[in-house]
Amino acid sequence: DVLAAFGLAQDEQCGHFGALRGRNTWEEDQSAIVVGRLQPSPQEVEALARAFAAATGSAFTPLTHGENYPTETRWLRMRHGPAQPMQVAAHPDPWAMAILERIREKEIEQALERLRLSRSEALRCDRR
Repeated sequence: DVLAAFGLAQDEQCGHFGALRGRNTWEEDQSAIVVGRLQPSPQEVEALARAFAAATGSAFTPLTHGENYPTETRWLRMRHGPAQPMQVAAHPDPWAMAILERIREKEIEQALERLRLSRSEALRCDRR
């Protein structure tokens, strides 16, 4: 209903970002808008990161109990114009940060792959 108020046509398909895995609902679509991202809690990320740190003998730097992710500035490259700064939730521990980034980014990639754009006739024509 919210998206319809912004002009989304009735025949357009919507899905919840956290419920895309394993579904091929959008495999024939030519485009998509992905809004949101999966961001597990610091405690979930730290539980995974501790295992990697321990296996490699690395030190582990946890956040204070109950603390949320601090933010840091990242630069977003623009197609036209200079890069733009943006604030991103980050973890101070390298293992935790690597896991957090992979969870966030790979879930977005998974959502986009649901479109099967590599099979799209329109894209095959444009790749000449």
